Amino acid sequence: MLAAAAWTMLGMPDSYKAQARFNLTFSKILPGSPSPHMDAGELGLSESDLPLIGQHAFLPYSPAFDPAWLDAFSRRTSFARVALFWLRHPWRMLTTVRGDLDNEACRRRPAEFSNFQPEARQPPGALTGQFASWSALWTRISRAWPTSVVVWYALVFVMGAWLTRSARGFGRAVLHVTLLAATLGAVELLIASLADARETDRHLLLFHLFTDWTMFLALVYFLNSRSSGSIRD
Repeated sequence: MLAAAAWTMLGMPDSYKAQARFNLTFSKILPGSPSPHMDAGELGLSESDLPLIGQHAFLPYSPAFDPAWLDAFSRRTSFARVALFWLRHPWRMLTTVRGDLDNEACRRRPAEFSNFQPEARQPPGALTGQFASWSALWTRISRAWPTSVVVWYALVFVMGAWLTRSARGFGRAVLHVTLLAATLGAVELLIASLADARETDRHLLLFHLFTDWTMFLALVYFLNSRSSGSIRD
């Protein structure tokens, strides 16, 4: 999976990556900037780019549809510049991630994507409620307590690292995989939140899957510990 992800990233066209940076820059970073001129300079932009603040790459009048302009934009900007920008402004980075946890992570089932077959003749965006109990539960929890997932990840990392020191055999393997899944989930959250700005709820799909996987593995570890304890008794 990691190899496939790396291959996908390396083979992605520069124009596609430039569209993502366009969205991130002009519809996420600069609109709430206290100093747009300085931030634009850090991101490789000039004062002439400031009128684009508030736009995204898919508007019909966006300059991103002009291949020559997008190519020049791609050469002036990079995700390395974006990463350095976030590192120079850690509070804004945390605020951005917190905002996406509050407003985007709770939409585990994007409303604009129906999951009915066309022959069902349902209206656009219709979602079935079958087999949706888990998604519905975590949607309610995320809306009521957006940072609950942060608490869960902190618990997984702290308890997982502590339990790994004394675990053996199957239990140790489960803990290692749980920590790996949590790491991948955290990285996916940061990428979806800090490297793009459109349809963030849909881009958080892998984050939700890795989060669910850590919960499943935690249950497996607990049941295995109980079973091993009963056998020893």
